[in-house]
Amino acid sequence: MSDWKTLKEVAEELRISKDLVKYHRKNLGLFQMEKVDGVYRISPSGVEEIRSRLRKESYDATFEEKVLCRLQMIEQQQELMYNLLLETLSERR
Repeated sequence: MSDWKTLKEVAEELRISKDLVKYHRKNLGLFQMEKVDGVYRISPSGVEEIRSRLRKESYDATFEEKVLCRLQMIEQQQELMYNLLLETLSERR
């Protein structure tokens, strides 16, 4: 059990905040963490479990921006189509 790590050690290894480690700790299995004298320790398999749940290295940091831009474009097209439909209906009257 000497290779088990504290929350702080896990945070430093994974380059994330201690709060994020605490968040992921809640999803670990019974045998992946322990609490001794008020100190949480995470097993090597627990560290790997947390690592697997983090954002992947290949994640495009601008993904959200691209999605929001595309959504805005779709909304504009939808508004244009709606206005054209209203115009067409008013011409038929």
